[in-house]
Amino acid sequence: MTKNETDFILTDKPNIFQDVKVINRVNVGSDHRMLQGKIEINTQSDKNHENKTKHYQLQLENQFHLLDDEQKEIDTNLDECNEQIVEAIRKTASKIAGKKKKTHSNKI
Repeated sequence: MTKNETDFILTDKPNIFQDVKVINRVNVGSDHRMLQGKIEINTQSDKNHENKTKHYQLQLENQFHLLDDEQKEIDTNLDECNEQIVEAIRKTASKIAGKKKKTHSNKI
């Protein structure tokens, strides 16, 4: 008797999965089976990401303080305030994270 197993784990980072296997002893009430996967995560990159996040929050807070000081001096309308906030967020994000190169991925 031939048995076929197809196991899928959807991810945008397939290189972190070291091993994927089917666990047959778990009965889920259908012909589907539970999968077990071993992953390897680079914790150093997570720490770098955390540091960038804190730096971004600090820079953005500084930008908002500057905007708040400007708003006290100048009477602006809601649309102008919104544009200034959006621009502050964009500038700060570009400054901290940089621009990501657009890559085209194959779609299913």
